[in-house]
Amino acid sequence: MFTKIAKPLLEGESTLHLVVCRDSDTQLRVTVHVMDPKPDAGAKESALSRPVTIVDTPENLDATLGDQLANYQAARQEARSSLADVTAALKEEADQNRKKARQTRTKLAAPEKAGVADTTAAKAERTGTAQMQLGDATPAPAPAPVAAAA
Repeated sequence: MFTKIAKPLLEGESTLHLVVCRDSDTQLRVTVHVMDPKPDAGAKESALSRPVTIVDTPENLDATLGDQLANYQAARQEARSSLADVTAALKEEADQNRKKARQTRTKLAAPEKAGVADTTAAKAERTGTAQMQLGDATPAPAPAPVAAAA
């Protein structure tokens, strides 16, 4: 068993805690907890930090526990790697969205003067109010309403 679990343990920085206790008259309960020396942010709530329990007969544990622990370590490492990739991709996307939002705010904060004049003229036309240009002493008359053909 130890030769099968030694490679992942010796290559990484993790510590493997095994707790073996009686579960029934014929079975043992083995609880496996992997302790990382440098847990990730939020690791306390992570599924990767929760222990795994295996209940089986001593004979079956002798035959399979080493393989099960080696497979668990490999799957755990793959999940950590995938999680790191997804986290990096989400951070990159968030940075791009912030950059786009800043660019949009910059464009909206400094509209072109022609756009403002057009908007003011359009509003005056819709509401039928007089439009006043800068420098004008009196407002220009509102455009005459168009009579609908009967």
